[in-house]
Amino acid sequence: MLAADILEAGEALSALDGVTPIQLNAGTAMGEATTMQGLLPLLAGTGEEIHDGDSWAGDTPGLRDVLGLYEDVYGGGLGDPVLQQEAQGRDKSFERFAEGTVGMLVEGDYFWRSVVNPEGGTAPRENRDEAVGYALIPAVQPGAGVRGQDFVSTSGGSVRAVNPASDNAELAHELLQFMNSAEAITAAVDGDARITARTDVNDQVLTGDPMLSFIADEVPPLTSYRPPLAEYPQVSVLLQEATGAVATGDRGPAEAAQEYASGLEEVSGGGD
Repeated sequence: MLAADILEAGEALSALDGVTPIQLNAGTAMGEATTMQGLLPLLAGTGEEIHDGDSWAGDTPGLRDVLGLYEDVYGGGLGDPVLQQEAQGRDKSFERFAEGTVGMLVEGDYFWRSVVNPEGGTAPRENRDEAVGYALIPAVQPGAGVRGQDFVSTSGGSVRAVNPASDNAELAHELLQFMNSAEAITAAVDGDARITARTDVNDQVLTGDPMLSFIADEVPPLTSYRPPLAEYPQVSVLLQEATGAVATGDRGPAEAAQEYASGLEEVSGGGD
């Protein structure tokens, strides 16, 4: 599957009455979901990352390509730009997907296990396992993603660390060892199907869930990571603003990329 295949599938879905073919998070109302479940994995699909370890990416060909996809989706009538501006737009997109009036959306495993989960989901889909399909995020072309990949992903989260200057560093290390043990993580999952940092725990708790097992097996080798840098929240907002401007038609991809780069200059002192 290529990124172009997604647009082709969206065009096919547009023939259905009352169906929004594609939900691609855009704008500031969607918050970090725009960045993490929208722009960053798509950028990785162009072979670029938002930070290369030395500097932030600015007005790059990859960013323009991604914003061009936003223009194709929202300027081409495949997505709902009004939904991207509503305070509860993301939740509404979930509800519409569960009802069958949104055809495709880009989300993480949270959507499967906590939103459309027929048991306790916020927008439950009774026949989820049969009705909801899933696929990896494709690069713009085969082999064009980061590290020459055909498929990509972006991950975030948190880490636990021991301060080496602590008077109790050894004791803290022992605590971390326990907190990351199979016993402790299994207890924390408490019977829920949830992807963890341990493959041995995943092999136990995900056996009944083929979709989460698929993600646990296939996605980690493909993923890139959200930059753990102090400027990131501000950079994320700039990216959200760029996608929102394109989704609403206020800016074209080139102009939105230029405005993002100007904002990046103020936030970080520059980009590539």
